[in-house]
Amino acid sequence: MRNSAILGAALLAAAMFFSANASAGEHHHWHCNHDELFRSHDVEVSLDDGSITFTEKETDETVQITEECELMVNGSTVRLDRSQQRLVEKYYDRFADLTEDAIEFGKDAAKIGVDGAKLGVYAIFGVLKLLSSDYDSDDLEADLEVKGDKIERMAKRIEKRGAKLEKRAESLKCLHGELRHEIRELDELEWF
Repeated sequence: MRNSAILGAALLAAAMFFSANASAGEHHHWHCNHDELFRSHDVEVSLDDGSITFTEKETDETVQITEECELMVNGSTVRLDRSQQRLVEKYYDRFADLTEDAIEFGKDAAKIGVDGAKLGVYAIFGVLKLLSSDYDSDDLEADLEVKGDKIERMAKRIEKRGAKLEKRAESLKCLHGELRHEIRELDELEWF
């Protein structure tokens, strides 16, 4: 629970800056703010058949990026220049990688929770073992400490992975803003 609080707070961390080159040698500077990823709070994200689809529930508008990195808005293919195409490819790759890693992170964090619950059950049975003359409170404390230390080490590794995921999520948020900024069809959507 502490890890999710840390991860949540970190998502609101300080802003990152980067610049994006546009065509004709013109430079646009893009400031990444750390507001919500979407301008609407009612966006559903789905990953089906290698495509990433964003659907604004109220308007039923969609943005889809296919596995081939084709961009579609409301079912219509958006024509992209080379720079925009590279941006869509980069966004798709980062989004897919981050999603896959976040799922694995969640599974590993859940394992720690299960191990913590097992430790609680072990402690209950350890108390029952105290009834035996061969096992005393020092034995129970030592056993619980060994098992607790293992869980703590696992939690620290998860926390470090969470911090790395958080940085990658912030980078994706910046890339999302750049995508919206550089592709008129996305910027025109009030929710994307």
